Amino acid sequence: ALVNANEVLRPYLLNFRIVTVDLGPIPDDEISRNARLRAGLLALKYSNRPLEQLRILNRIALDLVDVSEEFFMQTVIYIIHTYVTANETVIQTIIQKARPTEETKMMSIFAQEMIAKGHQEGLQQGLQQGLQQGLQQGLQQEAANILQRQLTRRMQGFLPEWVHEKINSADLKTLELWSDLVLDARSLQDVFGSDLPDMPEKKSSRPAHRKKPK
Repeated sequence: ALVNANEVLRPYLLNFRIVTVDLGPIPDDEISRNARLRAGLLALKYSNRPLEQLRILNRIALDLVDVSEEFFMQTVIYIIHTYVTANETVIQTIIQKARPTEETKMMSIFAQEMIAKGHQEGLQQGLQQGLQQGLQQGLQQEAANILQRQLTRRMQGFLPEWVHEKINSADLKTLELWSDLVLDARSLQDVFGSDLPDMPEKKSSRPAHRKKPK
């Protein structure tokens, strides 16, 4: 179905079935009789079981004793990048059990993988924090814009500069509270409370009273 071929050619296209196996319910001893295959399958099975990883890693290390160096390295690299418990001590223990004569060489190779894993996790954490901070700032800015429009309409006119400063320096929770108060407010004091700047007194539009000359 993924190949856009003429109908005449379809009978000659390769068509492989996809075999899916759930390793979860299979007991560890029954996964495979082959040590190499068993090590790889156990590594896959426990990649999402952090509470059981330290226990199974000892078993995996024993199965990796007689495998090829290439398979050993690929398995350990997979463990480094997927197991939350895979720190330097854990990896060193696996090497000491499976490749004791090559500990220095292997630790040098896997040290680079552990450093790369640390950089990747740090990058992901920083990206996540940046996204959360950006979202918070966006919500806060939108709440500030809405509040300013509400106040302008409610107070029927121009807002003093201190109002804009107060809104722009407030957090999201405070902005939401002020937006609720705007609905029934008759003055800026009803929204922001009594802690307001001194407002200039309004001059009376009525003419001054003059005493009549005697």
